[in-house]
Amino acid sequence: MTENPVLDEVLDALRTLTEDAASRGAVLYGASAKKQLTRIFPGFSERTLGFRKFIELLQIGAEQGWFALEIIDGHPRLRAANAKTDDLSPAVWLKPDLWSSFLTWESGERRWDRKRGRAIFIPTDDEGAPLWSKAPEDFVDIEPVSMGRHLEWMRQFAAEQRDDARVALESALDDETPGAFKRALANVRLQQDWNAYLRHKVGEHAASWATRNEVAFGSLVEVRAKARSGAPSRSRTDAPSVPATGKASPTAEDELRTRLHQVIDRMSLAELAAMSVPASYLIFH
Repeated sequence: MTENPVLDEVLDALRTLTEDAASRGAVLYGASAKKQLTRIFPGFSERTLGFRKFIELLQIGAEQGWFALEIIDGHPRLRAANAKTDDLSPAVWLKPDLWSSFLTWESGERRWDRKRGRAIFIPTDDEGAPLWSKAPEDFVDIEPVSMGRHLEWMRQFAAEQRDDARVALESALDDETPGAFKRALANVRLQQDWNAYLRHKVGEHAASWATRNEVAFGSLVEVRAKARSGAPSRSRTDAPSVPATGKASPTAEDELRTRLHQVIDRMSLAELAAMSVPASYLIFH
């Protein structure tokens, strides 16, 4: 059993795990894949292979054709490289806009926008007239993020990165080739950092819009189910103790964050789904 496997050994093991899961009609998610890798290679760590995060290793594996990679509601999902993509499995969730368009019982016009790949639902009265023409007070114009503001955020993000990444991202922003910035993010391995940055900026924009228009911010976010009482409990050794005041010292806080990351990396999909996370963290963090 290899203690410190090389990259090809890890990717080959992931391919085998993916194909085995497919043969059983199961879905292999990133968290489960990493957990199984640590059983195969006790000394496994993506950092020893030069990756900051496990998702980066999965992306390289997909790019090299060892397996295919999908991100479903934020969760990495592996499938065999030769798997058909036209069959929906039970683990694939429809887009929220399409889901609600299929299931809402309200009267309304439903259209699928082929060009933009999204569902459009227009609530109507019994005569088919849009409801906002009869009850305009029930509807608020959404103020989109302008292209200029979006580009400004991209430049701000680029300016905050290390020198080599900053140069690559700023160069991509001056490149009119479609997808240049996205490719540059992948090359410097900052896709997840940019996604988090963008979520934060859009969250601020949404909160400001909601305040100006007296829209309850809670109505803008998706509320996930709280942890079930039967969810596996965690040992007190999973995280360092915190003083009775409820405030951790800087050292204890850093240790707590590190241990939490380690615990989350070991959790199964079911355990992750049972976690209770404040909705505001999904917007601003």
